[in-house]
Amino acid sequence: MSVADYTTIEEDNNHHLKFRSAPDFAPHIILSDGALKPLLIARSEILSAYWKELENILLNEDTEFRPEEIILFGYGGGDDHLNRLIGESKCPVRVVERRKGHNIPDQEDVWKKRLNGATDVFVDLRKNILTFDEWAARPAESKMENDA
Repeated sequence: MSVADYTTIEEDNNHHLKFRSAPDFAPHIILSDGALKPLLIARSEILSAYWKELENILLNEDTEFRPEEIILFGYGGGDDHLNRLIGESKCPVRVVERRKGHNIPDQEDVWKKRLNGATDVFVDLRKNILTFDEWAARPAESKMENDA
């Protein structure tokens, strides 16, 4: 099957995106509304396995793989199931997002609510999120990138 077989996308009555001529062995919907994702995860053996592994990593305090920090990069926050899990994890969270006229205290409050009461939330507001390169540096506080 060539790439051309995957270029036409159709939307059915349930707002599921489907590739026209998609092979029968491609049962996973990749893009969907945030509210539908838990159902899609539950219906997929592989997505369920990945979700359970993410839960094990984020919620098991004894695991050697427990993250020191979760970095949300380019995430809009519309997936309630993921927001709940991140909030329950008690891991520090750094949110990297475009400035868009936001200020740090307001955005910290927005994300703390969105992440179900997470308290250790740092917001990194940037004119261009692609300038972010601090993947290994844990922030001491939220910050706003200079225009320079």
